[in-house]
Amino acid sequence: MNSYISSSHRHDWQTRSRHRTSDGTVRYDRCRCGVWLVVTDQVERTPRVARMIFP
Repeated sequence: MNSYISSSHRHDWQTRSRHRTSDGTVRYDRCRCGVWLVVTDQVERTPRVARMIFP
């Protein structure tokens, strides 16, 4: 998925939630290892922003 995210294993991302906001779309993906990935697509068509959240 995102090549700049490094890890000791290949994540198996599953979308748990997705919704629109006034700034664009936000998506919450979760790997079975417990790590969350928050992806935002902003309205101005700027590049995606992704953040990993570790348990």
